[in-house]
Amino acid sequence: MEILIDVFVKILDDSQAEGALRVSLEVNIQSWQSTGKVRQLFPVIQKEIHDVLLKHTKTNVVAELNPTETDEMTRFLEVLLSGSTLDFNCLSAITFAAASAIQRVGVYINAKSPRQTEGELVVTYQQGLVAPGATIPQRDLIRRSQIVSYPAGKAKSMIEALRTSIDDRNKFEEF
Repeated sequence: MEILIDVFVKILDDSQAEGALRVSLEVNIQSWQSTGKVRQLFPVIQKEIHDVLLKHTKTNVVAELNPTETDEMTRFLEVLLSGSTLDFNCLSAITFAAASAIQRVGVYINAKSPRQTEGELVVTYQQGLVAPGATIPQRDLIRRSQIVSYPAGKAKSMIEALRTSIDDRNKFEEF
C-alpha cells in the first residue's frame, strides 16, 4: 500500500493527498480485490507472473520485492499511471512479470512485443546488461536475495555481494 500512496502523491503532485489516501485507499483496494475475485483475475495474474518469472530466472522464485525492486516497481507504476513516457525498461524480472500480468488482464500496455500502436506503453526486460560472455550465477542471486538483507540506502553493498568480475561490478555501479 505504501508504494501506491507514494505513486499517487507524486502523480497528483499534492503532498496533502497522502492523508486522504491513507484513509480511502484501503477501502478502494478491497473493492478492487472484490472485483478481481468476481472476474476471476487472480488465477490469471498469478499464472502469468509465475510463467514470466520462470522464463526469465529459470527457477521458481518467491515474488517478493527487495528495496531496489521496490524503487523500480514504483517508477513503473508512475509511468503506467501518469503516461509520462511510452517506454519503460525493467532490470527486475518481478517488475516485468507484473507488467506482463497487467497486460494479460486487459490493460493497454505491451510487455510482449515491439510497439504495435501509437501511444502504447512498451515494457521491456533488460536481461542482457552485462558484457557478452559474462556469467552471473542467476540461481545463487535469487536464493541470496531472499535471505540476505542490505542496509537501506546503500545499493553499493548489493553490488559488492555479487560474485562477479571487477569489470562486471564496475558496469553495475554505472547504473
